[in-house]
Amino acid sequence: MDSEGIPAPVMIALEARAAGNSWKQSAEIAGVAVTSLREWRKHAIVRDTLNEMVRDKLAGATATLVDATPLLAKELISLAMDSRNKPYSRVNAMALVFQTVATHLIDQSQQEQMAELKQQLERLEAGAPIDV
Repeated sequence: MDSEGIPAPVMIALEARAAGNSWKQSAEIAGVAVTSLREWRKHAIVRDTLNEMVRDKLAGATATLVDATPLLAKELISLAMDSRNKPYSRVNAMALVFQTVATHLIDQSQQEQMAELKQQLERLEAGAPIDV
């Protein structure tokens, strides 16, 4: 059992499930009956543990994608700029480059606006006058 009282085979099944296996596959990997695993899934601590495992997997996948972003951007630009590629491929790559830049600029602008609103809200809560 782990520190939360979840038996090791159930933890193995949860890890398998968080890795993308079905509940049946996860039970087989852990060597537990799928009916037993269904009973364990009713416990809040088991659901919370599984949710945490899934969040950890997603965070790891996101970090991997972020790390690859500069290389992907260079590859996308080279596809768009290479005249040996078919025109439709180049146009699609160019459109994606512009879309990505536009999305980034919009996100940046929204973050700045949110920061401004947060400052105004803090001043309002403190009783200070607000510039309109």
